[in-house]
Amino acid sequence: MIQKIVLLVIVIGFTGMLAGAADLSKNTLPPDEATAPAADTKLHKDMLVIDDIGDDCVMFCNRIYEVNSHTTIRNEGGTTVALENLTIPCEAMVSYYRKKGEHHRYVALAIEVRGEAEPVPE
Repeated sequence: MIQKIVLLVIVIGFTGMLAGAADLSKNTLPPDEATAPAADTKLHKDMLVIDDIGDDCVMFCNRIYEVNSHTTIRNEGGTTVALENLTIPCEAMVSYYRKKGEHHRYVALAIEVRGEAEPVPE
């Protein structure tokens, strides 16, 4: 009888662990990406000339690329640098996705500086 009770407790515990592991409501994506539809979370990667930086963003033409705690910024040597240490203007490979419901606003996931921007002849 005691063996049956112990076995029942083990089976119930194991079933509970499986139910917790299969719980798909636990989302590990960043908040903006978790609420965006699949079309908006498509990852893009483009070579850009970063024109300006703000407190929590970089800008290219009229586009704003938000920089958050998940964004990795690397200089030409591959060393991680802070946003305020970027030399502006610079050429950079930027990996990003479009922010849901916003026009010309994006979230930068990685910024890799490739060099100084070449001046455009007028």
